[in-house]
Amino acid sequence: MSLNNYLKKLKSKHLTLKDNIKSAQANLKTDDKNIVLMKKMKLRIKEKIFRMEQNFN
Repeated sequence: MSLNNYLKKLKSKHLTLKDNIKSAQANLKTDDKNIVLMKKMKLRIKEKIFRMEQNFN
């Protein structure tokens, strides 16, 4: 997989997590621990995207 495709895949994952977090926060039955885990995953992906974009430039 090329770096460009990998970066696109990471951005897609980040967007999916963003949507999942928004839905989970709207659902009162969602466990806060799951939301925290998703937010941490989203942050790690965002940091990875940032590092990759910095290396491209």
